[in-house]
Amino acid sequence: MRIYILLISILVIFTTHAQDIEFSQFNSTPLLQNPANTGMGRGYNRANLLYHSQHTTMGNVYSTMYASADAPIFSHKMQRASGLFATGLHFYNNTEGDAKLSTLNVGLSIAGHVDLDYYNKGSVGIQGTYNQQSYNINAIQWDSQYNGVSYDPTLPSNENFNGNSNVFLNLGVGLLWKHFSREENLSGIDKGSFQIGYSLFNITKPSLSLINNSDKQYFKQNIHFKSLFAIGEKHIGIAPSGMFLMQGPHIEYSIGSAFLFYLKSDTKYTGFIKEAYVGMSMHYRHTDAIIPGIIIKISNIIIGMSYDYSIGKLQQFNGGMGGFEFSLQFNDTYGTLFNQGNMHVTNGAQNSRKL
Repeated sequence: MRIYILLISILVIFTTHAQDIEFSQFNSTPLLQNPANTGMGRGYNRANLLYHSQHTTMGNVYSTMYASADAPIFSHKMQRASGLFATGLHFYNNTEGDAKLSTLNVGLSIAGHVDLDYYNKGSVGIQGTYNQQSYNINAIQWDSQYNGVSYDPTLPSNENFNGNSNVFLNLGVGLLWKHFSREENLSGIDKGSFQIGYSLFNITKPSLSLINNSDKQYFKQNIHFKSLFAIGEKHIGIAPSGMFLMQGPHIEYSIGSAFLFYLKSDTKYTGFIKEAYVGMSMHYRHTDAIIPGIIIKISNIIIGMSYDYSIGKLQQFNGGMGGFEFSLQFNDTYGTLFNQGNMHVTNGAQNSRKL
């Protein structure tokens, strides 16, 4: 009897505690990584776009799109110069397989920031999300529809579905600590800034099953960091980053670094001259992929391109041809987009540094 690869994929998705969607360029999805990241970009307003395509050689392409925007709010009305609020909105949509299993996630994040001292800032955030899963049941082939000679779509599948969509709400929280070195080398690169955060998602433990309501999603815990260090007085910066995920019995971690060559640096206060650099990155995702990448920054725009080269058991199925990822980030460093100027100096470019 012929067993369809698609059938196996669908059964795995529907009958196991599925893991959440993750991206190779995890620092380019700040609100998906941690709600405490909201408003913690460099300067004022920030927007991100990302597209990921995976397993193209296997016929059933997995594609994901992500978009987000976040900014401080009421910062010019805060009575204390050491704190502010921020809000952000994100969405992603993932489509996979012949059945076009689609996962839509739309989230609203709110965070509060406080300056711990001249060198350190902390934030706490909360995020609510609307989620919808759907699929095309008519595109699924079942072994019960095999008549002994060939596939016959008129035969019953003998499967009992609760419909072709599942809608649920979810909740996440997070903490973030950001350290500013306040010192630069002669090329304008931070001598040692870093941030580390913790987030907890799936607090409502929603059901993921389209067959029954007993398949609850595990809590997801995320510990992540990124940093920037100048290499002496050279035009080179090194930016290590990593992420450690725990979701039920599943553990995943990614670690690596970007190496940046600075073509020019920002003017410290006016922003008349904008920072520019080119760089390369290399990350390793545990037992899954090696991820080389290219980074280009021109003015307020950062472009990222990376490729997942599959390793381990997955390589046996796709020949190492994993996935391509493209990201685009806009940082309104000096608050010119909405004429914010420098309303809240704590969040200004000269205080957010390069990280």
